[in-house]
Amino acid sequence: MKNKNILLQIILFCVVFGLNKGHAQDLEKGLQDFKSFKLKNLFKEGIKVSGGITANHTYYNAWGIDNRRTPFAYIYTGNLNASLFGKINMPISFSFTNQRANFSSPFANGLPKIQPFNRLSFKPKYKGSTFHIGTAALNFSQNTLAGFRFQGFGYEYRSDKSPIYGSFMYGRLLKAITIDSTFISPQNRPAYKRMGIGGKLGYKQKQDFIELIYFQADDKVNSLPYRLDVRNIFPESNVAISINFQKVLFEKIFINTELARSKIFSEDKNNAFFSKIGQTIGKRSNINKQAIKSSLKYKSKQSEVGFEYSRVDPKYKTFGAYFFNADLETFALKTANQFSEGKWTVSADVGYQHGNLDQSNPQSLNRWVWGFDGNFVPNENLNMSLNYSTFSNFSNFQNNFQYLTVLEPYQQLDTLNYRQINNNISGAIMYQLPSQSDTKKTISLNAIHQSGNDQQGNNSISNELNNINLNYGEANESKKMAYSMGINYVQNQTNLSKDFMFGPLFSYNRGLSKNKIQLSSMISYTYSNNTILENRIQASKSIFLGRIGLQTTLFKLHKFNFSTLFLKTSNPNKTYKNLSEITLNLAYSYQFKAITIKSKK
Repeated sequence: MKNKNILLQIILFCVVFGLNKGHAQDLEKGLQDFKSFKLKNLFKEGIKVSGGITANHTYYNAWGIDNRRTPFAYIYTGNLNASLFGKINMPISFSFTNQRANFSSPFANGLPKIQPFNRLSFKPKYKGSTFHIGTAALNFSQNTLAGFRFQGFGYEYRSDKSPIYGSFMYGRLLKAITIDSTFISPQNRPAYKRMGIGGKLGYKQKQDFIELIYFQADDKVNSLPYRLDVRNIFPESNVAISINFQKVLFEKIFINTELARSKIFSEDKNNAFFSKIGQTIGKRSNINKQAIKSSLKYKSKQSEVGFEYSRVDPKYKTFGAYFFNADLETFALKTANQFSEGKWTVSADVGYQHGNLDQSNPQSLNRWVWGFDGNFVPNENLNMSLNYSTFSNFSNFQNNFQYLTVLEPYQQLDTLNYRQINNNISGAIMYQLPSQSDTKKTISLNAIHQSGNDQQGNNSISNELNNINLNYGEANESKKMAYSMGINYVQNQTNLSKDFMFGPLFSYNRGLSKNKIQLSSMISYTYSNNTILENRIQASKSIFLGRIGLQTTLFKLHKFNFSTLFLKTSNPNKTYKNLSEITLNLAYSYQFKAITIKSKK
């Protein structure tokens, strides 16, 4: 029954897509061209083949501590592109490594999924059509399919000659992962094989458009020899439907809205295809599974102002996204302006967010967000920027035990309110010094200040961070030489401790052997001190970091890159362990010349 539903979805998508008049004309024209095609014209335009491969090997070792990464790692990548007759592009790419991709999500119950990282992609292109075969990723919308990688087949159509566009996908979203009985990877989250199917159909006229999106994903119970109920992992399926449109008025006012609904079904229940759609968009099923994002913007040559609104219901989720922020409503006002022919650029935004939309949690969050960005470029030698942002969180929390044991109505009001205020300000100045030679001299200053205050009742915890970096650099294009030196200072203070780090940094790059070899190097020394304010106990350490890299190219096709990174920490008072780390990296890449095959006249 499920296979029939999938086949029915594919047929419906192809039928709707085939009704596009412009697309049908392209197909009809393609058939006429094929009938009139002669073998002698096969190589008239020529066949071009290009591509390359890259091999990267990394060795790592540590002394004084356990290794913090794999001692030996490798990754091999490659790409091949064939251009047929000047009209069809057929790129192929692959990657192979001994590493595994770990990722988690708010719905993983604290256990990350370990999925294979090796990939093989095949993406032929012809006119407005692009095919995705193998490992692929498509983006329908933020609330449906949002770049989740899959193994299977995908198709995209977008042509300047046709107002209709769309995309389609079918493939495996998750590989079946069994329970690890060897305890080699005890934190690995087992999973059923998850298959997904979806499509997006859009219509566009100038800047106006409307899009219809459908996405469905199903866990396959028979992909494992046993069920995962003992791990509280149950087979599920997901249907997400969305409509997205934009309307432009007077070429200056932009109205955009996306409305999405998503529902999670238990695979233990037999839900037919149309039944799932009805339950997803039905009036009685709109609780905790709706997301909306809307904006109204006014744009002119020198300014832009807009209002944005978004709301994501609690427990809203889609199997087509890795991460998702649910249970959140946001109001935001944004503006950006240019003055003095673009020399001044100013943008600002203010917003309000709050959660616990259905009042089902004992804790609610409210947040004000303010932001300001300014950039001033009076001439080509001076560039100045300033950024300021602040947000305030207000929470009211009362757990069930406090509620049941309270003696008086207002006894615990001071301890229930929680307030958090954060301020961030950063600025940068870069000035290019006058020079009569071909050497460019630049001096730059970067500064960051961050402060926060957490208040709960009569208790207050504050923190403050300051970071200042002063750098001077010179670059000579004719000699292929550049160097820079700078000083970095970081201070971090809380109610409990005070930390600061200070040290110089120097980098040097130069071409050797008539610029056949490129040398890059960097060395830094940092002194760090930590003070516990309560008992005035101090702990200090010094950190030495050095890196050297060599890169060369042979016969314009073979590139070799070698680099070594050495890290060493020393602790005079022995409050920390002395440790050393070394990382060696050797990479080779080969980019072969484009091969062209043409017919002989």
